[in-house]
Amino acid sequence: MKNSVFLAIASIALSGCIGSVPDAPKYWTVEFVPAAVDTAQRNASRPMVKLSSISVSAPYSGSSIAVMRKDGSVAFDAYNAFAAPPVALLSNAAYEAVEASGVFSSVIRSQSIASSPLALELSVVRLALDCRGDAARKATAVVRATVVESRAVKSSAVGHGEADAADGDYSKAFSEAFSRAVCEAAKRLSLE
Repeated sequence: MKNSVFLAIASIALSGCIGSVPDAPKYWTVEFVPAAVDTAQRNASRPMVKLSSISVSAPYSGSSIAVMRKDGSVAFDAYNAFAAPPVALLSNAAYEAVEASGVFSSVIRSQSIASSPLALELSVVRLALDCRGDAARKATAVVRATVVESRAVKSSAVGHGEADAADGDYSKAFSEAFSRAVCEAAKRLSLE
């Protein structure tokens, strides 16, 4: 009898049922941050644009936050993740950032039935925590904006953004980095 009780307790202990509970992961969001960019008045002489699509390249498309390390590898943070897949989180922030850039007379959301002669495609090339520097932790975003007219590429530009993430507030840091990257890409577009 004593042996069977001992075996039962030992199997419970070895299975991980007794001991400290691991820390729960934290979930972060991405929003547009007007203070992170130079906002501009809308240019009424420019055409309107429809934000047609947003894509996020692998390996940054998953909910786990990608961490770029000094040795060139990418790790995924087990304790910090986006609250949803990035492509779902970024649509509203992208819309607001393109509007705030002032590059177009107006911006139409992708879900709208309204049409526009121009379509804007955003491709997030990187959305990661950069830990390659000595004691540095930065949220980084790289975004390619492509304007399409009549199924032909009219203009394409890349924007970069980064923000200090040393304080651990990843919502704030990724929001600032993404806002900067989208606005910079939009302002670099050539619409002439």
